[in-house]
Formats: sequence, structure tokens, C-alpha cells
Amino acid sequence: AIKSYAEVLSSIGLGINDAALMSQLAPSVQKANKSGRSRTGVIDASLIEASFPTNSANENIDPAWREAINESKHVWSAGPFGKKEELLQLDSFVDWFGQCRPTVLGKEGVAMAADTGERALANILLAAAQEDFDQGQDESESEDASVDGKRKNWIDGVGEARLDEDNLSLYMRFSEGADEDCNWQADGFADLTKHKHQARLYGSELASLEATTSSVDEGEEGKVRLLYDLVYNDGAPRERATGVAIEVSRGGHLDVGMLHSSDDRARQRCTVEMWYHLPQAHLMTDEIILMRRSLFYEENNDVSKLCLPDERHNTLWELAVLPTGLLELRTGAGSVVTSAMFIKDNEDGLDGLVSWEREDGGGGWNHVCVTFSSMEQDSPSQVSASVLMNGVTVVPNALLSVDPFGSTSEDVHQDDIDDALEKSILIFGIGPSAGFRLTDIRVWACQRSEEDVQMMMYEYLKDAEMKRKFKVNIRKSSTGMLAPPARLAQPERMKFALSPPKTSQANRTPPRSTPDDDGFGVDEVKFEPTPPRSIPDDDGFGVDEVKFEPTPPRSTPDGDGFGVDEVKFEPTPPRSIPDDDGFG
Repeated sequence: AIKSYAEVLSSIGLGINDAALMSQLAPSVQKANKSGRSRTGVIDASLIEASFPTNSANENIDPAWREAINESKHVWSAGPFGKKEELLQLDSFVDWFGQCRPTVLGKEGVAMAADTGERALANILLAAAQEDFDQGQDESESEDASVDGKRKNWIDGVGEARLDEDNLSLYMRFSEGADEDCNWQADGFADLTKHKHQARLYGSELASLEATTSSVDEGEEGKVRLLYDLVYNDGAPRERATGVAIEVSRGGHLDVGMLHSSDDRARQRCTVEMWYHLPQAHLMTDEIILMRRSLFYEENNDVSKLCLPDERHNTLWELAVLPTGLLELRTGAGSVVTSAMFIKDNEDGLDGLVSWEREDGGGGWNHVCVTFSSMEQDSPSQVSASVLMNGVTVVPNALLSVDPFGSTSEDVHQDDIDDALEKSILIFGIGPSAGFRLTDIRVWACQRSEEDVQMMMYEYLKDAEMKRKFKVNIRKSSTGMLAPPARLAQPERMKFALSPPKTSQANRTPPRSTPDDDGFGVDEVKFEPTPPRSIPDDDGFGVDEVKFEPTPPRSTPDGDGFGVDEVKFEPTPPRSIPDDDGFG
């Protein structure tokens, strides 16, 4: 092999076999020898394979080295004389030749290294690594705890029910008007749903509760919570806080409709509706805020500032009725839409204009419904809103911008929105004029259709039904124990007698018994002969005794038609029927 390799090197130096050596090089390199310039040659792979054949090399290997090595049987795995505890750790050649003392492994090595600095160093390194790991765990746990702490008060399942009435978040009928006292002025109004929200009334000295004059079903007393109107007989000054306010906590049942990410899709829809009554048109000089949702900051600590009609610095959105009879929906981010854009004629008048009270005192009642949905929007601050008047859509799917920071920036983070909406206030009836009424407030955690609103806006919901209470009287005896149930009076049964058995038949039936007259026992029934039956006599003035006589033989009309002969009983002849084949 060495000789062949030397021949290859010499052939390269002499430029022999250029085609074999230079076949894989560029043309300029292949012509290097012809130009007289010495260039470095490259050994072809075919020459190396020809010089060092693999087959011949494998044939010269000792058969003992061709088998796989079983390392488990070697001394460096099993230990000297099979004792693994006495294995030596050889880190360098000086350990192998005995110039240094090698480290002994196993149990003896562990015991010997316990007092050395190596174990102390290993413990220090291990403690440092564990400290770094624990610190990383604490940081991740603190981050998770901060995230969980923000959502620990969130209520699950809001807006996920199949039926609309199960998604009802707020329902007020002002039923406190049926109470003789006026505690509602200080305590506010109760929510009829299972969520039991409490509404506070601002400007209570200007308001009163009266039986409703609307067309909504007021319900039956004793079975349904009666419907009352919140009435303002005198107009409220603009600098006076008025309205029915309900607190909305982040993640609560009323925190729906907007400013939620795709992780809370069930909260991205809501419906708010109510009935309100307007006085005559000339009595209304300023706008009335029918409904509003505003942010509440703890540093203010005064909800009454949010109930002023002209204070809008914390407003998310509000719906107002203008003196012109139009509705206007606007947001704190600057979006505004009015019902004037969609006014159309119908049989009763114009859709998009409110109904005013007439001179004869009738009319003036209006139903308004607002729906919000941000499910189809890319940003949580974008929302699609619709306004319905008396069950008819007057503002369809208007795109609004709702920003808790009062701007239209698109890079608002969801955590910042959650912090800003930690607490907000939902208010109804701000800045009312004289003669203004409102009643039957409903908030749904779903988007209701026009047909659903029309079907139920005159009806009371099942949450208005009163639960019946059953009264159970428990009697106690003088000893303190429960008294036994009273004995029911049993009806008096008619006495009867059985006729004696015939002489030819033995009386095998035991005497039957019936309750006696005193009700405390059972006496034996005495059998007496049956008296002769009687029937009315022929003259119609009395009843004669019936005499039993032997029954005469039955008779039938004779053949001549002039008399009746005795019937003789003879054996019945065998019956015959026509045969089927007609041969007998």
C-alpha cells in the first residue's frame, strides 16, 4: 500500500495521467501544465480506491476482532475480581502509569471523598442550580397569580345559556311601589333575577312610584310582582344628579356587550331595553339620557357625578332622546349615530320619531332597545350597535368605537382595558323633564332579534312570578310529642241479612262480620230469614205481599192461532248445515 501511494504521488508530480487526475477541475486548471505554471494537483477518488482496496484490508483483520465487544464483561465495567466498588477513575496517562493517585469509585470512594473539598464544591454548585430553578418557578407562579388574581372574581357561564330568559342579567319592575312604606327612596330597587343586583336612585326627592299606565302586563296581585312607574312630576335641574344606577363589576353578569377579547366570546353581546313615557313636546326643552354606562374610578368615590346629564368625561356610551323626537347613540370615543338617518313612513307615522303625550293625556309611551355585538370585529374596542323603537329597527348595525381611554387608538392592550373597567356604572333616566316616566328595565347577556323583542316587550318574564309558600300546621300534644292523626269518621253502613241456606246444602261459609254501630269493634252478623219481597199492587194505593207459587210450564202459540198449548220439551235433533261440495 505504501509503495502504491508513493507511485501515485510521483505520477502527480510528473503530470502523468492528467485526465484521471484533473477530470473534476475547471478548464483553466486542467491546462496548467501546458502553460508552464506549476499548480497544485488534486488526487482523484478513483486513484485512492485503487491504491487501498477495501476488500483486501478486511481480509487481513484478525477474526478475534471482528466480533462485537461485550463491554459488560470487561474489567473496567465489572471491577477487579467482580468488585465494582474498587473501580478506579483514570483521568490521564499519569494515573494509568501510577505517577498519581487515582480516585477510587464506589462506596469506598464516596466515603473517602466526603471530607474533601470536591463534595463541598459539588454541594455549592447544586445549591446554586436549585436556587436558580426555584427563582424561575417563583417568577412564573407570581405571573400566573397576578393573572388569576385579576380574573378570580369573574363569573363563569355568562351569556352561554341556550334560552334567552336564562341569559337575563337584570330585570326591574319597581315593584317596591306596592309597599306601604317608602324604603325604596333610601334602599333603592331590587333586581328580580337570580343575580340580585341592587339599584340606587339618585334624586329620589323628585320622584315617586305610581301604578303603571303603560301597555305592559302589570301582573296579578299575589302571583306576579306588580309593575310600577318611576315618575318625575317636576323637572330635574341640569346640575342635579338623577337616575337609577347599578354597579357593574369587571367579569360580572352585567359586564357584557363590548371590550372583551375572543377568549370571552359569550360576553361580546348584550341587549338593553326599557319603557319610557314622554310629556307633551313643548314641555321638553333639553335632552334626556335614557341609558348610560360610565367608568367609575376609586379616586372620585362619588357616583353622583356620573349621574349628571352634561358630565361625559368617563362615558363609554349613552343613548339620549333629543327635543326634536330623535334618538342619538354616542360613545366616549366620538362615534355618533341618530335615528334620523333611517326614518321611514309606516301606517302609524314615522319610524325613528318618538311618541309624545297628546293633549287628552293619552300616548307618550315608547319602547327602546339597544343591542351591542363585538363578535365580528377585529378589535375589542369596535362594536356593532342597533337601536329598536317599539320593536322596529331604526338604526341597523352601526359600527362604533368604544374606548375606555377616550381615544381611537388601536394598540390598547387587553390588560389595560380590564384595569380600566374594574368598576363601571349603568344608569337609566338622567336629566328627566316634568312628566317623564320609566319602567320595566331589562338587560340580557345575548343579542335579541327583532322578532323576540316584539313578542315579549308587552309581557312579563318568568322571573316576575312570585314563589308560592306552603304553610304546614303541626299539632303538639300536652306532653310535647306530636299528636296522632285524627280518626276519620266512617260512613254508616246499611244493615243487611242473608237468607238461610237450603236444607239440602250444608252451610260451609263462615259468618261474615261488619263494623258495629259504636265504631270500636266488630260483632258477628246474625242470619235471619229473608222477608218476602213486595211489589206495588195493581190499584196503585198500596203494596201487597208477593206469594211464591210454582212456575207454570212455558207455552207458545199453537199452530191454529186460537189458543196456547203446553210446550213439550223434547231432545234437540242434531243440527245440519249445507255441505261445501254439494254431495251430502
